[in-house]
Amino acid sequence: MADNPEIVSLTHGALALDLAPGVGASIVSFRHGDFSLTRPLEPDAIETRNPRGTGGFPMIPFAGRIRDGRFPCGGQTRQLALNFGTHPHAIHGNAWQRVWRVGARDASAATLMLDHDPARDGAGTWPFAYRASLRYALAARGLSVDMAVENRDGQAWPVGMGLHPYFVRTADVTLRANVTGMWKASDTLIPLEHVPVPQVFDFSRTKAMDGLRSDGVYTGWDGKAEITWPAQRLRLTITAPPALNVLVVYTPDTPKVLCVEPQSHVPNAVNMGPEGRGDVGYRLLAPGETFAARVEFAVAQI
Repeated sequence: MADNPEIVSLTHGALALDLAPGVGASIVSFRHGDFSLTRPLEPDAIETRNPRGTGGFPMIPFAGRIRDGRFPCGGQTRQLALNFGTHPHAIHGNAWQRVWRVGARDASAATLMLDHDPARDGAGTWPFAYRASLRYALAARGLSVDMAVENRDGQAWPVGMGLHPYFVRTADVTLRANVTGMWKASDTLIPLEHVPVPQVFDFSRTKAMDGLRSDGVYTGWDGKAEITWPAQRLRLTITAPPALNVLVVYTPDTPKVLCVEPQSHVPNAVNMGPEGRGDVGYRLLAPGETFAARVEFAVAQI
């Protein structure tokens, strides 16, 4: 990928990371030696600017869905453009569908940046001004991703963030993660009812993931998740801070991916928070304030 001018390539020891700033700051590939921990890149993903065909992307300034693309803020009802085909809700913010610029970089680290100005870029994608940054850095232990969102608007607004990696789903891949609750959701994945974790989705014991279908929002996550590829003798440990205590686990029929997504809030928190739910991760960001978090992906041979 290093010969593609649209790709930023980083290396450190056995680890390699390719990024596509022009495709929503997507991860094109994250590799250990000859094994790609992330899904194969779809052939036209870069040319068609399709983050969903890559190895993952950031979710900024919100994660998951906003019901009907509408939410209250500052005494007004805000309407977002519905940005996911015929889907009835706004999804994953707007940063994943934007071109980012490259800041400081060296052989093993790069900072990507995005400025959103609703007057210039469209209030329908997000009605408030912000600056976002992502610092991807490889080290001997693995990959760290520093995420930050600064409110550059004149009023407070609800902020959220998350990462949406697409890990490769081999026949033997397993997941282990401690969560305490789960949101039952509508057919269009809007949370409806908070319940204890059903046994089938109890990831506190190592669980085989290739045959399990999940598109669940799990709460009370302790910030640690382990993905293991036994045939490759590799383990990936995801570590996130308390600010990112929601975990989404997604295993569709196709493509063959395992998404394990640290997030700061449940989907539709921008509506549920003002309605009185205190446990959904609703957070207001004051003018000039920055919301930041680091997610680490440690890679180890087992």
